[in-house]
Amino acid sequence: MFHPSIGTIYQNNRFNDVRDTFGGVVNGTVGRHDAYATVSANVRLESMDLRPGNLAPYVEVGLEQEVKNDLNLIVDDPTSLHTVIGASLNIGGGTILHLEYGRHDGLKGERRDQALTLHLGMIF
Repeated sequence: MFHPSIGTIYQNNRFNDVRDTFGGVVNGTVGRHDAYATVSANVRLESMDLRPGNLAPYVEVGLEQEVKNDLNLIVDDPTSLHTVIGASLNIGGGTILHLEYGRHDGLKGERRDQALTLHLGMIF
């Protein structure tokens, strides 16, 4: 099955003043608040053969573009390639187990994150 998707994320963090171990007052990385927003487009190819005991593989690839990042002074790599490879296993009784490896790679080479995720989904 082929699944295209588009998405957006917005996050705004607000920080209270705190005193560090040297007695100085700090209030966040770049001030009292910072904001972050992205837009993304992905495609996912996956097997829909989810019979109990059957392993159903999937792969996903897409691009993410930052449209706002107050932390650009720290890392300025606004476009990332997003890739995922994984598989789902129908355990039966309305329970599905997903295992996936995903990563984001900044196109300027300044950003990279990766994650291994195990997800157990149950219908009740």
